[in-house]
Amino acid sequence: MDLQSLLLIAALCLICALIGGFLTAKILPGFLKSVFRDTAKETLDEVTKEVTHAQDEYEEDITKTLKSLDKTLIEAKAVWARDTSNITKGFDELAKSFVAWEESLSNPGDQGALAEEALEVMLETAGLVKGVNFDTQITEQTEDGRLRPDFYVYTPDGGAIVIDSKAPMKLYKEAIKAENEKEKQEKLKQHATNMLAHARALGQRDYTQAIERPSPDVVIMYVPNIAIYLAACEQIPDLIQQAWNHKVTICPPEAVYPVLKNVMLSW
Repeated sequence: MDLQSLLLIAALCLICALIGGFLTAKILPGFLKSVFRDTAKETLDEVTKEVTHAQDEYEEDITKTLKSLDKTLIEAKAVWARDTSNITKGFDELAKSFVAWEESLSNPGDQGALAEEALEVMLETAGLVKGVNFDTQITEQTEDGRLRPDFYVYTPDGGAIVIDSKAPMKLYKEAIKAENEKEKQEKLKQHATNMLAHARALGQRDYTQAIERPSPDVVIMYVPNIAIYLAACEQIPDLIQQAWNHKVTICPPEAVYPVLKNVMLSW
């Protein structure tokens, strides 16, 4: 091959290289751009479909949750309405019971009956048997008339201890409801004086002479509430001694058993 042929081949190769470079520079970027764009679009479509599907699932779950929550709220409202109605009825009944109890505490007859009932329960709880170890409301005939002590507690040697129930609640209750300290103290003093008056009146009844059994020369005055007892003692510190001077022992519920035992032993 001669030199002229070699130069021609080299020229053609150079021209092909230039044409290939030109085509690569001009056509390849657009081609690649189109390929990348199509690929990105397909990827974006797939992502969008996945996001849309997930969003649909989440929306469905949220809808179900909201429906369940709404149902729960409706049920809760129904339960609340029912329970509120029951609570309201309960408070109404409680208020009625309180009013009835308050009215009974304001009635001296009811107060005395409650005190006697409470003392009878206490004696029975201690193991005493009604009709054997104690009796209630036995009428005794005396020269001065009839006496009817609330309780006889019988001793092992055939004797009897007299217990009379008193429930001086009215003045104490008024003291608790007093609007100022001065009024409260005045009511408490009246309450203490009233309790001492009960003891004096009880001491004037000669139970020991009326009973056909041996009896200690003292009567137990039972008061059904420790608060009214302590309130009276605060106002009249020597209340117990003054009552004892009238042959009466004032006795709150907490002291029933010790006082009975002490009377029996002392007698």
